[in-house]
Amino acid sequence: MIHAPIPVILLAEDGEILLVNRAWTELTGYGVEELRTLADWTDRAYGERSGEYQRHITTLFDLGRNPPEPDARVRIRDGSERIWSFSSAALGRLPDGRRLLMRMALDVTDRRRAEDELRVSEERFRALADSAPDGIFIHARRRFSYVNPMASGLFGAGDPGELIGTPILDRFRPEDREAMVELSRRAVDEGRPVGLRELTILRPGGGTLEVEPSAAPFPLDGDDAGLVFVRDIRDRRRVEQALETTTARLRELNRHVLEVQEAERRHLSRELHDEIGQTLTAIKLDVQSARLRPETREERLEDAVALLDGALGQVRDLALDLRPSILDDLGLVPALGWYVERFRARSGIEGEFSCEPPEIRVDPSVATACFRGVQEALTNVGRHSGAGRFSVALRGHPEGLELEVRDDGEGFDPGRLPPRRGLGLVGMRERVEQAGGRLEVASSPGSGTGVRLSFPPRGASDGRGAAS
Repeated sequence: MIHAPIPVILLAEDGEILLVNRAWTELTGYGVEELRTLADWTDRAYGERSGEYQRHITTLFDLGRNPPEPDARVRIRDGSERIWSFSSAALGRLPDGRRLLMRMALDVTDRRRAEDELRVSEERFRALADSAPDGIFIHARRRFSYVNPMASGLFGAGDPGELIGTPILDRFRPEDREAMVELSRRAVDEGRPVGLRELTILRPGGGTLEVEPSAAPFPLDGDDAGLVFVRDIRDRRRVEQALETTTARLRELNRHVLEVQEAERRHLSRELHDEIGQTLTAIKLDVQSARLRPETREERLEDAVALLDGALGQVRDLALDLRPSILDDLGLVPALGWYVERFRARSGIEGEFSCEPPEIRVDPSVATACFRGVQEALTNVGRHSGAGRFSVALRGHPEGLELEVRDDGEGFDPGRLPPRRGLGLVGMRERVEQAGGRLEVASSPGSGTGVRLSFPPRGASDGRGAAS
């Protein structure tokens, strides 16, 4: 008993300490001469709780057996506290009739601290995992031992508790199960987080869900234990698909722009060569003839002047087709009115232009977007709609600026528009959005078409300069 590796003390029922072993004195720092009575020990070890502890010892004498005891905090000589786990054993009576009780202690301070640290760590982990945006689960022997709410939702369970203890591999497609096993094995073997591109979860009711899993080493017994993160990739897939679609449309739009530019160059080349070039050649011949044959000078010069007037008109038309100067000189409202009249005269389609209020000033970028939008919309009216009438309405109001082009033509299904025909709308939308606006197209077969351009208030003001 004296040489026992754990603290041992022998008490008589009147409180006399009959024996204190070396382990007790070494762990507490109190000498044998300081511990003559139970009060000597309890006053030092428990302070204000000394009386409570003495009553507890009296109860142990009365019971005559060893009931379970809670761990106790004892103060040792250096002022620190240790946590001891006690057990007792009745040893009969002394020759004088006093009962004997042996108390044995085990210092569990380090274990309790480790348990407390583990509990705090687990609480922190659960707090983080329960609020994580990704699914997280822990598995042991290929069965769920922890599942956070996000993972529960991904697997289609109403509550995380539904998954605890169930096989994890049953929740994945058969062809993905070996990959899931290999993922956890690699995390353990390599001692670091590892991931896979994607696997497919089997959900209740026959549904599936594509996810991106990754695994990390986790300190649990068994080679099959692990921590797994599961990321829902539906949003990313949608973004990737939208990006692919947008990229393809932009490539097609760029090709269309290049084709339009080339067509404009061919048109300019043809006009310059075939029309203006021939006119200039005729003028040159008239001037040469007037110089060589004085008797025809007046007639030739009159003919040359007429040809020059025609050439000037052709140059003016080319310039207007590229960008009408009226847009820069007089503004959007006169430019739209002029273009509507010009289109009506050229196409033979009845149309009208209205503006409310009569004078609206807009930013140059908005003016260009509006004018080009009307150009594209009326080009579509002339080429595809079969319309008998169209209207262009420009409205300024406190909420901003609206421009609407409508026709009574055949209409179309915007969702089934052929790619090549839709490029004009794509280009129009890009131009409008660059100017800070929004483009809306409303059409259906047999009901005509409406194209609306909307811009925020900064893009428009009335004729007096106030925002409208």
